[in-house]
Amino acid sequence: YHMWTLIGTYTYYLDSANKGWLDGIWSQYQLGVDFITAKIDGNGLLDVTGTNDWARSDQGGENIEANALLYRVLTTGELLATAEGNSSLAISYGNEATSLKNAVNSTLWDSSAGAYKDNPSSTLYPQDGNSLAVWYGLTTSAQATAITAKLRGNWNSLGAQTPEFSDNISPFAGSMELYAHFTAGDDVNALNLIRNEWGYMLDSPLGTASTFWEGYSNIGRLTAYPSAY
Repeated sequence: YHMWTLIGTYTYYLDSANKGWLDGIWSQYQLGVDFITAKIDGNGLLDVTGTNDWARSDQGGENIEANALLYRVLTTGELLATAEGNSSLAISYGNEATSLKNAVNSTLWDSSAGAYKDNPSSTLYPQDGNSLAVWYGLTTSAQATAITAKLRGNWNSLGAQTPEFSDNISPFAGSMELYAHFTAGDDVNALNLIRNEWGYMLDSPLGTASTFWEGYSNIGRLTAYPSAY
């Protein structure tokens, strides 16, 4: 959530061009980046110590989801630093992003699976981290093609099953996968996923003709989360 906020800072500035707002929060933004980059370990990867996340399992350590988020923080931070006229900081963020990308690909990429492992010793190939890696540019085009094919292998008629969510269906992680397919040029399958997953939520008699679901089981039941959700 910390890094989503930093990424959101860039997104808001990109959409609004509100330079006065960016100037006003710029010092706090830098503190936020400093806080998270201080957790980069000797392997060159972010070592996650605060494991509260969405309902996924296996968070913590040198996690692909978090490292993909940090890569996006650094690449967008480089653009914000440029907008703020701080060229030395922009170069620093850019160099950190390059180093992180190299570390992710040398440590977490599994060429035999065509996907990133959740952690170096994990046998889980998560939807969220792999999708973010494609969306945010950690991959080569060949890796992106392999990942989107791997992700399609998790689909059923109701949407994309999420391995790190006990094979339930998460529209949150599924939205990351949508961006990954579009980024990889796999537009037809992105649209097919929208029809399956968001179409199911829209049409299901269990819902209210809304697609704003927190999650559902891979057989379409509202059992993926406690009833309060």
